[in-house]
Amino acid sequence: MKFRIDRTDRRHTGHEEFQWCIKAYGDWRNHNQIDKLSSLFELREWAWTTWGPSCERDFWLHILRYNPDYALNTHWCWHTEYKETKLYLRTDKEANWFKLRWQ
Repeated sequence: MKFRIDRTDRRHTGHEEFQWCIKAYGDWRNHNQIDKLSSLFELREWAWTTWGPSCERDFWLHILRYNPDYALNTHWCWHTEYKETKLYLRTDKEANWFKLRWQ
């Protein structure tokens, strides 16, 4: 499975807080989602081990807005919707860590 990292823009919810979005891609003609899911789980496990626990993007943004004193992970979060999972990274520093490990 390959990952694609893109800079976020206004099309991404949370683009004000996260500069980078990672998404898995590949050949989907065989409709095999297992490889995609296992790769995304591996990526999320790597981020969890590297920067510590985080949460879903929508929860992350909600906590930031309504409880800014809560100790949120300042490096990453993820988002799952309609069989698509994305990993969001805050800065260029985290994006470089990703590129060193995965690309």
